[in-house]
Amino acid sequence: MAAEDDIRATRLLGAGDRIRAEMHLPLAKEQLVEYTPAIILVKERLGEEAFQQAYAEGQAMELAAAIAYCRELE
Repeated sequence: MAAEDDIRATRLLGAGDRIRAEMHLPLAKEQLVEYTPAIILVKERLGEEAFQQAYAEGQAMELAAAIAYCRELE
């Protein structure tokens, strides 16, 4: 289950990064304090290849798809 959670988190990180880039809304310095360690953690857990694949899958998501994917846990 932990690997699935890490893949989900990585996909959502990728989706969020793409959506923020499209909206020209970079992360604030305060947000990077939590974001950077999260990236490092999931990369360590998944390995570089799986991380890159999941991140790319997230970046390919449209906003509505990313929201729906996030809400699947509710």
